[in-house]
Amino acid sequence: MLLTNQQGYNVVLWKDREIAYSLVSDLEEQDILELVSASGR
Repeated sequence: MLLTNQQGYNVVLWKDREIAYSLVSDLEEQDILELVSASGR
């Protein structure tokens, strides 16, 4: 998983099996990580 900040937005990239996902948001870093973690459950 990769988390970065681009032009004021948090961007997270991750891969699950053979599918790559990306999420761009103005949420706080911790909130994005919780959201991505919950999506994998």
